[in-house]
Amino acid sequence: MFNWRRLGRFLACMLGIAIPFLVMAFGLAVVTELITHQEELPDAVATPDFWLSLGLNMLPMVAAMVLVLWFAGRFLVVAYRLGGWREGMAFLVRSRCGLQGFRPWARIEKGAICKGGTAVLDRAGGPGNLVVYQDSAVVLEQGGRLTRIVGKGIHEVGRFEKIYDVIDLRPKRAIRTVKAMTREGIPVRWDVELQYQIDSGHEVASDHAPYPMSPDVVLRAATSKWVSNSRSQPDLRWEDRLTFVEIDRHLRLMLASRRLDQLIGLTEDQRAVREAIQAELETRVRQAAPKAGAKILGVRLDSLSVEDAVTQQWIKAWKANWQNWSAKRLAHAEAASIHQYEVAKAEAQMQMTSQITEAIQQHLANRTIPAQALPQMILMRLFSVLDRADFAPASRVFFPTQTMNALAGIRRALAPGDAPGPGSVVLSATPNDIWDDGQSRLEATVLDGSGNPAPDGTLVEFHSTRGRLDRRSATTKGGRATATLSGDGQPGTAEVTARSRGAEGTATVQIR
Repeated sequence: MFNWRRLGRFLACMLGIAIPFLVMAFGLAVVTELITHQEELPDAVATPDFWLSLGLNMLPMVAAMVLVLWFAGRFLVVAYRLGGWREGMAFLVRSRCGLQGFRPWARIEKGAICKGGTAVLDRAGGPGNLVVYQDSAVVLEQGGRLTRIVGKGIHEVGRFEKIYDVIDLRPKRAIRTVKAMTREGIPVRWDVELQYQIDSGHEVASDHAPYPMSPDVVLRAATSKWVSNSRSQPDLRWEDRLTFVEIDRHLRLMLASRRLDQLIGLTEDQRAVREAIQAELETRVRQAAPKAGAKILGVRLDSLSVEDAVTQQWIKAWKANWQNWSAKRLAHAEAASIHQYEVAKAEAQMQMTSQITEAIQQHLANRTIPAQALPQMILMRLFSVLDRADFAPASRVFFPTQTMNALAGIRRALAPGDAPGPGSVVLSATPNDIWDDGQSRLEATVLDGSGNPAPDGTLVEFHSTRGRLDRRSATTKGGRATATLSGDGQPGTAEVTARSRGAEGTATVQIR
């Protein structure tokens, strides 16, 4: 980045300073020689000794000028902590004559001044050049007054204008170990992971500017410093305020209001307590972040530990007692559940037996079936019960294969029965479209081979692929047998079948 015009201005300024000084020194030397050789001046001017004396008279003034520059350079080295007297003299010359090239320069990347440039722009100031990458922003000052904020690009720094602060625009992550005390006064340590970033204000990220910058927010972050009067403790910058001040302050207050048994999960769900503390901490830090010009991307609580060894042993014993108590309660609950299941099963068996007995007694009293058909009816009731048990997964019973084959043979033998088989079975459903909490009335009309209604007491079995039937079998009266289909909360199409002595009829009910 060589610039002939800049070099010409620098040389012209240097000559503008050097030539008047040399002319003044030459004039003083001439006056000195004139005073010394007043009587023989014409003859002395023509001799080489005159000019040699003239040059020797100028040397003290030139040496004094160089010595003044050297002392000025040393003063700048001490005042601004520069690298040496040469760097101090070079800064003095640049501040008076300007830049002769691109140097000095500083590269700002990843929120810091990178190596390879010079520190004079950070300590003493310009003139010079700044190369700022897109992930950083620089706040400049001059004479104790903030001058401007610059983003990505190459920027020329004015005389005595130096770097006040460098702001990192990238997302950042910090892990802070907070030492606090619980409500009982037990010291604990909790690791907190904080993800944060400089707030971009109303600026939107793009391909050319992946880290948008808001000058007002950058200025707020640069000036959000807490100055420390301790040499061992540096000044707190904007990100230190979030990690050292806000995280510590809020988490300590929250831990001070909770007992240790709540934190380690002995009285309630540990995950719920941790999530509640994490959510509250994130809310409080988000509210405090705009004061430092930042925005919070996330807060996560990591491992919790107790510093006291005696307390750790106490916690282990406490956890062992709690696990023992929990195991006892769980065993008692399982035993109670098994007892309730057995009681319900016994009641269901007793109810089923009583219903079969009542039905048989009613048919015998009304003489709707002959006495010789009683064993057949009992067996058909048994088959109905077995079908119901096989349909419900919760009460499904598994029998050996030989037993099931024997029962199937008995059913086939009973099928031709004591009366001729019907010619047909007609099944109707009213209505045929119900909601999941509605009901549909099923009516099976049983006809014999001649088209006449089947005798009263003819057994009809109902089956459905969906929903719940109030009964699995019924006997005819006037050639008709009825049942009710109810929704079971599962929408779909229920295919209902009514069977009687080898004939069957079907109907469909839409459950919504």
